[in-house]
Amino acid sequence: MAADPAEGAGPPRPPAANKRLIVCCDGTWNDSISTDSPVTNVSRISRCIPGLSDTGVVQLVSYHTGVGSGTSKPGNIIDGMTGRGVSANIRDAYSFLCHNYLEDERNKDEIVLIGFSRGAFTVRSIASFMTDVGLLEKAGLNYMLKLYGLWSNQLSRKREKDAMFPGIPPSTPKIRMRRLCRLLEDRNLLRRGVKIKVCAVWDTVGSLGVPLPGPIPQRASKKLAFVNSALLENIDVAVQALALNEHRKHFQPTVWSTNSRTKLRQCWFLGAHSDVGGGYEDTGLANLTLVWMIAQLTEFVYFDHRALLHLASHKQIGSTEKFVTKEREFGIGNIKNSVTGPFLLGGTKSRKPGQYLMNTHGLYRNPKTVPISTNETIHWTVRVLLGLGLRECPALRKYSTKLQNGTGIVWTLHSKGNVPRAVELREDEFCALEKDLLESWMKAEGYEQHAGANSGVSLGLFSEAKKYMSLSEILIPWLGETQKPTVHFPARVLLEPDEAITVGS
Repeated sequence: MAADPAEGAGPPRPPAANKRLIVCCDGTWNDSISTDSPVTNVSRISRCIPGLSDTGVVQLVSYHTGVGSGTSKPGNIIDGMTGRGVSANIRDAYSFLCHNYLEDERNKDEIVLIGFSRGAFTVRSIASFMTDVGLLEKAGLNYMLKLYGLWSNQLSRKREKDAMFPGIPPSTPKIRMRRLCRLLEDRNLLRRGVKIKVCAVWDTVGSLGVPLPGPIPQRASKKLAFVNSALLENIDVAVQALALNEHRKHFQPTVWSTNSRTKLRQCWFLGAHSDVGGGYEDTGLANLTLVWMIAQLTEFVYFDHRALLHLASHKQIGSTEKFVTKEREFGIGNIKNSVTGPFLLGGTKSRKPGQYLMNTHGLYRNPKTVPISTNETIHWTVRVLLGLGLRECPALRKYSTKLQNGTGIVWTLHSKGNVPRAVELREDEFCALEKDLLESWMKAEGYEQHAGANSGVSLGLFSEAKKYMSLSEILIPWLGETQKPTVHFPARVLLEPDEAITVGS
């Protein structure tokens, strides 16, 4: 019998910690405190975390608004375009951890970092800051600004005198940072080696600096450029949801590469940047990634699944007209075009799943014949929606799916030229909790068809109804179909609209 997702069911809980400190950093222009705009998944997931877990662990949530949400309208545009304000957000969230983290002989707190867009870059930067510097005690917070300044400019080769060490010759910021860290550690003002239990992000964007028009090469920003694809070993578990349909040139993703210690999971979903991370009125695609993320984190964070179902809809009591006119609560899930307004100047570039690396000076395609391991997968809904012809995705146009040795679906980009190996990405494993949450959520809006009961959807209806059907109507027949897939991409048989045959499990 399937576990009741409303009861917070999931894998066995780890031993109780003293506290669980959860930092949630929102995306560019996103602010769920001072505005009534549709909220992102960072905001929604933060509101599903109760103050006390089922095992008695205190869960403290600190929510931080995104860059470009706190100044004048012109200032917000500049902040959002350039990433200005990221440093202040990093220091603010880091300060919360310094004020609340406790570790002694009996217990130590757990740290969970959650972010979207530049908020994802923010939490990854916090992890990097904690790796390179450590976590300051409250009494040492007077040194935070100086330490951060040295750390954020550690690639600079400029040598300067240090007023705290007048007898030492001029040195680079990195050397001065290490010297100050040793001093603070000796004085018990700095704690080294603090671990991060989970770092969970939606579609990390790390571009900083003024975006130039498409044809003009983007000048690399040295500040924070060392926060790259290297997955830090102070992170126990890393999870990322990535957007397949985002094509702003300056919003290319920062994909993690694996290490020998951290458990890494990265999954591609249909949708543009805010389709996946949330923030649009139509929450359909964001709902899929939210449920997926909660399923990944349930082992480490206790969630109130009833709160999730309450937040499922953008229809809120007392909302204005524009938020209550959608017929379907789960959402239609149409893919948005993010290249609008000032982003038209930046140019476009399709994403390349399975082919990314990040060096210290920005994004580049992996030139090696054997790609570095990133543990990327593609969500099962991508295959269903593309295979049925209901959505389009230029990033996967040259891919195809196949069932590999009965072990699961594989997406393959066949090699060209002198490259001897094809790019292969597995389809993400569909866990029981994700299925239960999706089914409960979809049925909460009134859709009663039971998944996996020889149900199907008429392909003949798709071309007429695809703009009006909610994702629940489309996907619920396939919730139990991943082990014996009947839909592939590209479609094996092309049908005319009046040829109404049934597919599904």
